[in-house]
This record gives sequence, structure tokens and C-alpha cells, in this order.
Amino acid sequence: MLQPRPHLLLTNDDGIDSPLFELLIKALLPYGDLSIAVPAKEQSWQGKSMTRHGHVDVQETEIAGQPAFAIGGTPADCVNIALYNLLDSKPDLVVSGINVGLNAGLSLVWASGTIGACLEGNIAGVPGIALSQQLSPETYQHWDKHREFEPVVFDRLQRAFEQMLPAIWKELVTPQADNITYNVNMPFHLESPELVNSYLGHSWYQQCFIGNKADGYDHRMQPFELDTADNADINVLKSGRVSVSRLDIKTFGRLEK
Repeated sequence: MLQPRPHLLLTNDDGIDSPLFELLIKALLPYGDLSIAVPAKEQSWQGKSMTRHGHVDVQETEIAGQPAFAIGGTPADCVNIALYNLLDSKPDLVVSGINVGLNAGLSLVWASGTIGACLEGNIAGVPGIALSQQLSPETYQHWDKHREFEPVVFDRLQRAFEQMLPAIWKELVTPQADNITYNVNMPFHLESPELVNSYLGHSWYQQCFIGNKADGYDHRMQPFELDTADNADINVLKSGRVSVSRLDIKTFGRLEK
């Protein structure tokens, strides 16, 4: 059981300028004491990768009025460096997100830096919660082009998150003691703040790159087949409810008898 006012380590994979990260910081201030270690620039699709060669720069900064560390590395770098070099004590929980876009389905989960940050914490014995916000294609394209949300969209996302956070905290965070990660995906059109246990849907993507004029390739994921089961995470999101999947590193790769 976490303490009444736990120590939370916050990070993400969208970088220091993500408005959803600032939203997360402000929303969690009443819930615990915050430490912030976040990538200095976007590190999406980095999974749990870590910097093997080269220097990882760390700069003190401020986000949403709170002291923070901007780190020139991956989300997993941020967590490891914070745990063993920047913090005076080990946090009670790693909170990663709010990711700009969903992390539903096996293919996205394995690639997600949001989740990779939590898994790095799990390895150190710290539980984690990864928060991801589903967006409409139009909203995501606007973000990708302008690195911001239209005010009316951001206000709606903020109100929805304020509805969902009490249930997320009560059902997932407060009783958590084991070093596992809860992968939480929040719907773009919220119908109910109910949390629904779901499994990581089967999502087998194919082409991820297209050629450009410079004889190279740019990342452009093409549409792919999604799991059709009702309790797959993506379909829980389609119903307007919050999808929750439990990731336990202690059982990864274990053979069933």
C-alpha cells in the first residue's frame, strides 16, 4: 500500500514541451510529492532502449512551475538516471505520460517509450502506471504539425482527464505495491470513466516507411488489421471507456505448463 502522500517520479516520451505532460503535473500535485525527469526532446517509439554510446546531458529546468530535469536521452535513460543519480530516495511510483496518442495493441506497446520508462522502473522494483490519450486522426495530425492542441480540444481533454483520474488513482495506484505496470489508455470520446480490464490486442502492422525524394525513407505507418475481440484494448477505447492492461515483467517469457 502506498503512503498517503507518495513520492512520484514523472516522465514521458513526447518531450519537455508536451502540453499533456504539463496537464499531468498539475493534476497530480494534490496526490503526491513530484520528481520530474523528462526527455529534452521527443523520444517516441524508443521502447525501453537506453543510450549505450555517447554523453547523456542533464539540465535543471522548470515545468508547470515545478523543478524538473531535462535529459538528453530516452525515457528509460530518464528513469534510470533519476533513480540512481538525481533523487535522494527511491520513488514509490513511476508515472509516465500522458502520451500523445494511444498505446493499445502489442505492436505499439513494445515500441512505446511511455511504457518503456515504466518497465525500467519495474526492473528497479518500482511500480509504474503508463497513461496514454487516444486522439482523433485530425487532432493527432494537428499536434504532429504544430506541437500544440487547438484550445477547445485541449480543454475537453483536460476535463475528461479530471473525470478519469480519481478512479485511476483509487483502483490502480493506491493499492499498488508490486513492481508491475498498468497500461492505461484513455478514449478521445469519453462515455464513462469506468476502468475496464482488457488484454493487449493483436495488431500486426506491416509497412512503416515510405520513400522520399532524397532516396531515403520516412516513417509513415500504414493502416493495419486490429483485434476484433470486445475485451481487446482498442475496442474498449472505441466504446468510450478506459482500457487497463496489466504488464508484469516477472511473467514475460514464462512457458505455460
